[in-house]
Amino acid sequence: MDQTSVPYDHLVETHLEHLTREYRHLLIDTAALPQFWFLTVTFIPVEAKRDDHIPIPPRRCFGFLERFYVRLLSRLMNNFERKRHRQPLTYAYIDYPITKRNKTFATLSPMEQFRANRFHFHAEHPERTPHIHSIMLIAPQLVTRFKAIAPQLECLFQSLGTANCTLHIEPLQTNDDLRRAIFYSSKLLKRPPRSLRDIDLYTVLPKAQSGPSM
Repeated sequence: MDQTSVPYDHLVETHLEHLTREYRHLLIDTAALPQFWFLTVTFIPVEAKRDDHIPIPPRRCFGFLERFYVRLLSRLMNNFERKRHRQPLTYAYIDYPITKRNKTFATLSPMEQFRANRFHFHAEHPERTPHIHSIMLIAPQLVTRFKAIAPQLECLFQSLGTANCTLHIEPLQTNDDLRRAIFYSSKLLKRPPRSLRDIDLYTVLPKAQSGPSM
């Protein structure tokens, strides 16, 4: 994917328009509304730094998220393979701490960082590794069920692999919240470092056609 072929603002507005168009398409039940959710997942750096200085490549991060997505679907609905139209439309964006101005650990000494880091045996704290922000559109028929399983999702994400670290999730209440979340999630696309310009930094999760593999 050529990250520079489309101006950043236009690209993100296209994503926003797609999500809102699908939201309007789902307005079929007056008793319930579709709902947007904002998810952030982080990863533990389980392998040594690579020559390109990326502890976990973005494509692997997306792979971990796709695996989680399929498991989520199996908790969210029965026979999800035959209900692809109800599977959540999900935009996912890679982010790096280089885009974050005020890092939690930035003011600490190396020893203080070590003591504050519960992952003492890893070279880096997850705050310093690639992470993913995503926007997920939940169909109205699934909102109640999604809310019910939301508290379990971090444990589900962590159970799928040793690289999976944290999962944070919250609903987006307004169109302004949605817009802010998309621009926040995609900020790396605005000025990607030279080392990342030939790497896919966002994806739309594919609708799943089969159940989770063990």
